[in-house]
Amino acid sequence: VSRFAVSWRGTALVGALAAALLLPNAPVPIPAAKLSTPSFIADGTWRQYVGPGQSMLVVPTPSFFEPSAIYWSARLDDDLPISHGYFLGPDANGRGHLGPVPRPSDLILDVPYKTGQIPTITDADRAQFRDDLRYWHTAVIVFLPGEHATPSLRLTVSQLVGKPPQQMGTVDIWDTRDVIVPGK
Repeated sequence: VSRFAVSWRGTALVGALAAALLLPNAPVPIPAAKLSTPSFIADGTWRQYVGPGQSMLVVPTPSFFEPSAIYWSARLDDDLPISHGYFLGPDANGRGHLGPVPRPSDLILDVPYKTGQIPTITDADRAQFRDDLRYWHTAVIVFLPGEHATPSLRLTVSQLVGKPPQQMGTVDIWDTRDVIVPGK
């Protein structure tokens, strides 16, 4: 075996090993998601419902997996006050946390969002939901039908609010301004 053949095989082996180690780190395109803005948001109709010091609760609530409302707010130069906006910081125990610390109503809304099952809603759940709406200063709830927003989630919100939504273009809304008045 010639010296050239040994060095060629060694070089080929090192090259193959380097390619095997580096290939998983090669840049790949990230699939883009089209995030459209419903007319209720884009044309400013939401302003008829949300006054100073009030917010909008978007269901499903904004998250890493459902960023639509955060996108809308950014598109409007953060002029859209949403109750579950982007937050990255410490939780009550000082550990890193993405999103706001969940309220009791968030845990109720997680059931239909994650399982598709409609939870049994009690009067205590409705009272807690009203308290959470006041905590968030929620003037209107906006339900965005789509991949993550199931009929069971919509029905759960209706049961918590105590009335069906009003259809506004491609979204459903519940006007909750009467709920966030202190003392109600």
